[in-house]
Amino acid sequence: MKGKIILLEDVERIAQYYKKMLEQEGYEVRIALNSTDFFQIYEQFEPDLILLDIVLKNSELNGTEVFRQLQSKQDFQAKVIVLSSEATKTEVVEAMKLGAVNFNEKGENFNRIKFLADISQALSLKNREAEIHDLKKQSIDSVLYGKHPTMLKLKDEIGKFARSNMNLLITGETGTGKGLVAELLHQNSPRKNMPFKSIDIKSVPRSLLESELFGHKKGAFTGANYDKKGYFEAANKGTLFIDEISNMSLEDQAKLLKVIDEKKIPIIGSGGVTKEIDTRIISATNRDLREMIGKGEFRKDLYFRFANCNIHLPPLRKRASDIPYLMEEFLIDYSREFNKSLDIDLKEIETRLESYSFPGNVRELKNFCRFTAEFHNKIDNHILLQEFEEHIQHNHRLSEGSGEAQRETYNRLLENNNLYGSIQNFEKMFIEHHLRKNHGRIGKTAESIGLDRTTLYKKMKKYDIEKL
Repeated sequence: MKGKIILLEDVERIAQYYKKMLEQEGYEVRIALNSTDFFQIYEQFEPDLILLDIVLKNSELNGTEVFRQLQSKQDFQAKVIVLSSEATKTEVVEAMKLGAVNFNEKGENFNRIKFLADISQALSLKNREAEIHDLKKQSIDSVLYGKHPTMLKLKDEIGKFARSNMNLLITGETGTGKGLVAELLHQNSPRKNMPFKSIDIKSVPRSLLESELFGHKKGAFTGANYDKKGYFEAANKGTLFIDEISNMSLEDQAKLLKVIDEKKIPIIGSGGVTKEIDTRIISATNRDLREMIGKGEFRKDLYFRFANCNIHLPPLRKRASDIPYLMEEFLIDYSREFNKSLDIDLKEIETRLESYSFPGNVRELKNFCRFTAEFHNKIDNHILLQEFEEHIQHNHRLSEGSGEAQRETYNRLLENNNLYGSIQNFEKMFIEHHLRKNHGRIGKTAESIGLDRTTLYKKMKKYDIEKL
């Protein structure tokens, strides 16, 4: 079997034509005639590739809306090829911006050779990405950079706890790499060949969390148009990473505690039916759970299900000697990715580099390196220090604009009795913020906020925003 494909096509005759053709080529194919059928099949089938018709006349959602909903899933990894003979150019462009790897016309302009070649290329791309993903995680040392004593201790802890089957808690500030450590623990564990799934509690609406974790049956609640497999079941025999567990309500904490103790999940809308699971839980938080327990915000009994296995990630300022080493690694990677020239000797400027606290930790450092590599053809110590100083000043300006000033802006927006006027005020501030963030670069700003350059220029003119 060469790959698993779902075809979303509302004309059954056309769908069957594609299905027969693809099965003759060795693919496993499922057909969905509308968006409701599609999501039900998607949850059970876990495709490698989705062939997505944009214009769906007898469907709750059109193809673009289906794609957006797929993109919101944290475990979405399938490649997408857009199909249509009726979609407008704007609709096709929008789908490509969402991440479709190609577009194929249907009807009289259909090209069978191109169609099959595009499918082969898309599946090859997915396989290459999976191989690279696995290669990067073959060893802890090849992924977790750093030579500071705290990092050497951390690597030892990861090796030790990876061999355990106990649930585990990772603590540390935002940007220290908690998600990366969770994946390393899984990849170096006996469960490494089983699923690793990740859910960020703060990004899931409170009303949907139970469904996301445990799954539901079709008709369980308004909008439950298909059976849904929850994260626990999807990670069965493997590992579930629960990020920002401190954002979980006390009620949901109690449900999680029960699942941990009984090793069974309740399926919403099943009439009380439960399903046995064997899922290791790795949770993470940037807050002090013991302090939350004292305030009555976190359950002590749930905390002690994780307390014996606890990994703390140090902030970058506590291992400043690693900053030049990390920067060099990231700049080498990004200079290769963007095909840029690199001529640096960080020992000459290491004192200056180590003097900045990097409040955003490794994530901030990595983003700085990417930005520098992307916007300079040649990177040397002079360019690096120039960008470094500008980065620090930019962050200082952002800090100075926080606190009371932010509250005043917030109140001003809410107190405006004209909804349209308030929206325009916000849009202006939003554009100005991202222009500053991208150092006045129009193209980069437009890309980062999802606009084309022309539209951004028009909005800047509308709101009398000057170039920085």
